[in-house]
Amino acid sequence: MIIPLNSSIAGDIDDTIDLSIHIVGYTPINPTEGDSIDINLQITYQGITSVENLNVQLSCDTSDNIVNSTNISLLIPETSTNITMIWETVPGNHTLIALVDPQNTLQEIDKTNNIDQCNIHINESQEEPSPEVISITYGDNVKYEQLSTGVIRETIPSPTVYDKENKEWIPANLNLSWDEGNSLWHPQKSRANISLKNTVDSSGIFRFEMNGSWIEYLLHEGKMIWNNPNDNTEVIISQVLDSTITTHTNTLTYHTIFHNVDLSYTILPFGMKECFILNAPPPAADLPETTVLAFQGNIHYDHNLTIWADGTECTNKSFQTNNIIEFRKIGEPGPVFWLSPPFAYDSNMENSSYTSCFYDVTLNNGTAAFSVEISSTWLLSPERVYPVFIDPTIVTKYPVGDSFVRSYRPSDIYGSSTEFTVNPRTADICRSYLKFDLSSIPADSTIASATLRYYYYRYWEADPVGRMNDIHKVTASWNEGTLCWNNKPAYNPTAVISYIVPSSYGWIATDIQQYVQDKVNGETDYGLLVKDHTEQSMSLNTNPCMYSKEYGSYSPELIITYKPAGNYNAWREGESWERSCSTPTGGSWDILTDGTASNSTFTKQLSDTFSGDWAEWDFTVLSHGTYYFWVRAKHYSSASTSVRLLWSGNQIGSTQNWQQGTAEWKWTCFGSRVLYTGSGTLRITNPSSSNWMWIDNLLITNNVNYIPDGKGVEGSTDHTIGVTAYAENFENDLGREWSFYVSEPDYQENERSTYSAHTGSYSWRMDVNTDNIYSLNEMILHVKMSSASYLSLTFYTKEYGDEQHLMPSSFMGHSDADGIAVSNDRSNWVRLWQYPSSIPYWTEYGPLQIPDIGSVISISGDVYIKFQQYDNSQIPADGILWDDIYLESDGILNI
Repeated sequence: MIIPLNSSIAGDIDDTIDLSIHIVGYTPINPTEGDSIDINLQITYQGITSVENLNVQLSCDTSDNIVNSTNISLLIPETSTNITMIWETVPGNHTLIALVDPQNTLQEIDKTNNIDQCNIHINESQEEPSPEVISITYGDNVKYEQLSTGVIRETIPSPTVYDKENKEWIPANLNLSWDEGNSLWHPQKSRANISLKNTVDSSGIFRFEMNGSWIEYLLHEGKMIWNNPNDNTEVIISQVLDSTITTHTNTLTYHTIFHNVDLSYTILPFGMKECFILNAPPPAADLPETTVLAFQGNIHYDHNLTIWADGTECTNKSFQTNNIIEFRKIGEPGPVFWLSPPFAYDSNMENSSYTSCFYDVTLNNGTAAFSVEISSTWLLSPERVYPVFIDPTIVTKYPVGDSFVRSYRPSDIYGSSTEFTVNPRTADICRSYLKFDLSSIPADSTIASATLRYYYYRYWEADPVGRMNDIHKVTASWNEGTLCWNNKPAYNPTAVISYIVPSSYGWIATDIQQYVQDKVNGETDYGLLVKDHTEQSMSLNTNPCMYSKEYGSYSPELIITYKPAGNYNAWREGESWERSCSTPTGGSWDILTDGTASNSTFTKQLSDTFSGDWAEWDFTVLSHGTYYFWVRAKHYSSASTSVRLLWSGNQIGSTQNWQQGTAEWKWTCFGSRVLYTGSGTLRITNPSSSNWMWIDNLLITNNVNYIPDGKGVEGSTDHTIGVTAYAENFENDLGREWSFYVSEPDYQENERSTYSAHTGSYSWRMDVNTDNIYSLNEMILHVKMSSASYLSLTFYTKEYGDEQHLMPSSFMGHSDADGIAVSNDRSNWVRLWQYPSSIPYWTEYGPLQIPDIGSVISISGDVYIKFQQYDNSQIPADGILWDDIYLESDGILNI
């Protein structure tokens, strides 16, 4: 039986009849003014009889602005029908509205799903740039041509440029120029135009144009300063200097743009990367701990742009963020231009050599006074290895596959859809899959940060605000062209990370640094699964919808900052060694060949004397570990003499007393110290000008059992080095040495957790289980010490936007603060370490950042070490993780 519309049969309400319409996608995915777009629609009909001549309308922006209309000749029960409707585009942002049965001729149980809509951006038509100015080139055999004053053409045989619109590399030449009127085209969507200009003082002007908007960065208005945020005082280190400019492949470099600072701009397939290169530590006087190094400049921007940070429009005149800054057109949802989160790393290869920076911005009538700020504590740390790089973006990845699956339609394939979604509805569970190609990142690179972003733009039925979505590792292969519910791959049940669906549309960003690190380290990469945390929990469709790569404008992206791995020996010799008295003689390095010594054991032949003075050597440490320091000397004086050994100003072990001389060479071990990769200076001092000493060997070894020459040892340290240690990695239940406190027992998360770990599967999580409930979480380590001259602490930690709560220098009982405190009686506490404001990835802290516990409290008897966190929101809005806690001492440590 066929029901003709407008008949009396069609007009009767039937609880078995339901229509729904869904905009599946459109082509082309990056339309330009004047294009004819094919809008692909899917109409689903549930009923018991067929329906004929059903009307479908397509409207633009408002329901009465109908741009196309058609009739479906026949709908068969329990089937879906796909149709295509054509729209002639006009430039700008638009909302397309698809409506089935607009006259309500068919009586249904639910009319709400008869309409669907999507947002679409139509680019203005532009003239194509000439091949000479469309540009990114890579390769060898670069040819430079001097075309005119200030213009250099760089030509590479068969160069290519990545065309994001068509997802392909195309032939091109690179024309880097910095005279007035020449441009460097950048292959972003809509062909972003980047003009590289140059002023008479070689400081540079960069103008970016896209979609009729522009921003301009003037280098010559910049300066390099020390700034104290507490009182806004500043000390100018350098104004912009005259620079020498060089070009190499896709990079333009301003040499010595500031004192000891270079500035480079690199054109990459998906953006321009700015990088400050600090070739030496900035000059510093006595600076407060809060001081930051700031690179200041001005960005001028078009009047039709607004500035957004942390997902909200910046209406205040001043703001600070370590997140993305966006320049948006008024009335449009996404950014025209955006600046990546600022990041810094040094020439070290360890993860601890990375740190977050901050943007500090003041707005004033179309100008943003702009600073990139980095902590002086990090810059001037003894472990820093220069040059240091302040580099906002390293690489941005776009998905090579994305799709979703539905339990309601288990055999349907959505790989060509312009969206993906996550649904907890019992009758229609939806899960989404994303895959990124990480093969271009060198194996064993250190991943400093990895931010996954996708754009949430609508929901189907019920608002999903507040629901938790989980991201998991997929454990089997899949293909977006064949993926459906019936063949969906398995996944790891432990979530990589979870997040809360926000109340407003926009970018959703999550930290998946450990996931990317695992893949770069060799784990097979099958991509990611996004699902609701509690599936089969809703009767309505409660699903956020995100744009897929097929939509084009707001494609999902994975922003990765990394440092490539390197092959290094354990040590290398520094550039020089010196003494303050007379010109030294001798000085050759010999690697010891004794089988009991490792490759990091060596001697320095000095064959010289010193008296009332010091001798000093520069080193570069390339392997983090515990090292033991030995000196061989002889002493002729009739009186004893005191000798100290210092590493970068910090004494190693205790002062050694050489007795009256017998003209015999003696070895003495000064003790051990944990050294971190980076530069260091070793100094030996003899404070007495009347007591002469001769030194002929200095030994540094990581072999605790190695005794130089097999001889006895002079001085106060026995040749058997008794270093004791305690370690906890949370892979098993904690022992009796640990105790705990929570201020809100019903709302706390103070426990072992698999949420994220530095090593293994577990770490210690401090968090709450309910938002808006403040809770103090503590875990306390108790050890008993004796015969110790030092007690050092090392650990790894990361946080999730946890607000900084300051710890007083001392307190009794408990303090609502973040950090580490120590005590001898568990009642009177002294601050050992204040938790910083931001540690977004696993970071190591050790003796170079954490004071020796023995310098704060007594290390004879009971020692209590308290790790604590205080805040009021669940991860990922708040929370702190701890892992790999390590204690080391030269005394006896009992638990």
